[in-house]
Amino acid sequence: MNFADQIAMGQGGSFLKSGSGAVAPPSGKAIVAIQALNANVVMASSAPETGFADLVSGTTIPAGSTVLGRWTSVTLTSGNAIIYFG
Repeated sequence: MNFADQIAMGQGGSFLKSGSGAVAPPSGKAIVAIQALNANVVMASSAPETGFADLVSGTTIPAGSTVLGRWTSVTLTSGNAIIYFG
């Protein structure tokens, strides 16, 4: 992730994801951050861009935490999260 993506977090749009399911960014954008809103945000899978970390199945994001990266899609199994695009 480059510095511009971090500063602009949220300016590229965001999506409130509740419960299970996949999220993909709008055309021409990537997912740059995932912010957990409760203690039960669990990843099912992610598709990182080259050079960025994969959030493997079962990864739990603690409430209030934000994970930065760059993904072409993410899938949650539970919880509520704000997905940021950049």
